[in-house]
Amino acid sequence: MAADRICSAPDCGKKASSRYCEMHRARLRRGGSLEPRQPRLSFEALLADRSNLGDWTILGEGEPYQRPTKGGLKHPDGQQRTAKCRCICGAERTVPVHVLKSGQSKHCGCKVSALVAEMKTTHGMSYTAEHRCWAKLKERCLNPNNKDWEDYGGRGIGVCDRWRESFEAFFADMGLKPSPRHSIDRIDVNGNYEPSNCRWATPREQRANQRRSRPR
Repeated sequence: MAADRICSAPDCGKKASSRYCEMHRARLRRGGSLEPRQPRLSFEALLADRSNLGDWTILGEGEPYQRPTKGGLKHPDGQQRTAKCRCICGAERTVPVHVLKSGQSKHCGCKVSALVAEMKTTHGMSYTAEHRCWAKLKERCLNPNNKDWEDYGGRGIGVCDRWRESFEAFFADMGLKPSPRHSIDRIDVNGNYEPSNCRWATPREQRANQRRSRPR
């Protein structure tokens, strides 16, 4: 009778029908190592580094969960440890420990809508009178297809770099319109749109400052 084989993996000692025992053969099929596994860390040791927790506060260890597979079979990674967490907004969730350690989860989701709004919003003034004024002055100075191009860009009126590139800069220099009757006015009617040459003016003030005649 042939003598029982012993698994060739380091420090194993289990009986094996071939070179390795069933456990180590399965580990090799999954691309694992034959080296002995490290001792199981405590829950506190797993989350000793709290730098990736974001808005989560750890309340304690949660129930382990088994990662599902498409076929409904057990996932080869086995059960995953979880943590009971409380978000800064007060919501409580159970989050896998490996997700917390990697920084993939930093809150319960309460900040998602705010982050999306922040990404979509630059200055929050897209539909204001000041923003319309800024957009229109750029059009008549920079777009040859604009109906007012001849009286502005066509005769050399430009927009300074600071205002051309940024509405925020334009608003910082001009501020809010004093009233709905006010519109932007160039002090020197032959000068550019720039901070030193522009003001908010009433129609009466603009009429007193307009060009007397247009060039032929």
